[in-house]
Amino acid sequence: MKRIEDLNYYELLDIDKDSTAKDIQDAYLFSITKYHPDSIASYGLLSDEQKKQMLERIEEAYKTLINEDKREYYDKNILNLKRDKTFYKKETKKDIKILKEKQKERSVRINGQVLKNIRELKGTTLEEISKKTKISLFYLKAIEEDNYKAFPAEIFLKGFLRSYAKYLGLDPEEIVRNYTSTTSQ
Repeated sequence: MKRIEDLNYYELLDIDKDSTAKDIQDAYLFSITKYHPDSIASYGLLSDEQKKQMLERIEEAYKTLINEDKREYYDKNILNLKRDKTFYKKETKKDIKILKEKQKERSVRINGQVLKNIRELKGTTLEEISKKTKISLFYLKAIEEDNYKAFPAEIFLKGFLRSYAKYLGLDPEEIVRNYTSTTSQ
């Protein structure tokens, strides 16, 4: 098994080198929840320091691979991959439609704890989000605590989730779709 510092960014996120931006984002969400200090998925496998180091590397990998220019530089100069410029093109409408269909098949479950973990990893407080989005701290806490009864109607929950996700740099529609699917259980 390779040491954390010896893993390339694709290995860190456990994705193929030909992964799309959507694949990268999904892998990032899964990885940060897996290695969060409160996660039971990695409990006993890694020390708190190793988890912290892994989360830092995952964040670094995500920021590099999600940005077309940084990814192109990384692939070419670090991994010595030979690709033509068209590989890094923005996804077409057809690609996006295919990705949405695939997403239905393999969605990442999103709950309040996952969102809280992402927020904490990004170093953001609920107060900052409340101030920028104009969402009451009461509702932001309710989202992170999966307290659906705090909302007068589901439409409020969805609207607040969209704003919360957008503030964190996540895909709002994906978050709403995967978060609200947990509300019916």
